[in-house]
Amino acid sequence: MSYVADDITCRAPGVDLDSKDAYRGFIGGFAPMLTGIGDIAEFVDEDRVALFYYPQTATTATTPAAEFFTVKDGKIIESVLIFDRLSYGPPEQA
Repeated sequence: MSYVADDITCRAPGVDLDSKDAYRGFIGGFAPMLTGIGDIAEFVDEDRVALFYYPQTATTATTPAAEFFTVKDGKIIESVLIFDRLSYGPPEQA
């Protein structure tokens, strides 16, 4: 979290966050479920970084996610996270 600005804004499915503490709580709620991360690609254009990857959990290993970061003075000031929330829910009962 040392690279995250205190006033970071984060937009993700179902949530808008506007502080480092809120971002920490959001990431902290998901990170323990990770069993791995499969890299797809990364792109950097000056102060903007895009990451594409497969966050692997007990529920799924093939649902892609994308994150777009804006960096200023060495800190992440904005994050846009895109993923399919339903893919991380409990499996449907037959």
